[in-house]
Amino acid sequence: MELDSEKVVERVKYWRKDEGKSCSQGTLMGIGEVAGLDLETLELLASGFSGGIGATFEDGTCGGLTGAVMALGLLGKDNAMIKSMSKDLFNAFKAEYGAVTCGEISDNGKDKSPCVELCLFSANEVCKLLKDYDV
Repeated sequence: MELDSEKVVERVKYWRKDEGKSCSQGTLMGIGEVAGLDLETLELLASGFSGGIGATFEDGTCGGLTGAVMALGLLGKDNAMIKSMSKDLFNAFKAEYGAVTCGEISDNGKDKSPCVELCLFSANEVCKLLKDYDV
């Protein structure tokens, strides 16, 4: 599956920045919308991952990353492929930001300035992985 990364970026920006959805919601909804998935279901699915899973911030994984992993799970072909793509995404994210926890990235939710950028990074990585893995 090849998703138009420009369209995905536009929709992630819209959901995250314009509509104020959380990182997990904005990322999943932006990717899912372009892929033709049901937005209400995606919004609910991602809601518990906000703020590093239930607003745990310092202990929880970044919502931009978890939203992207959920997208891979919905769009991948099988368990092995989804795990492999998720690992690649995790490693790319950690290499880019030096951390995967919401608290480390956002100063425990006090500084959300990097959030839109990391959602866009994660969404772009999903587009690349879907193409690279020939989903």
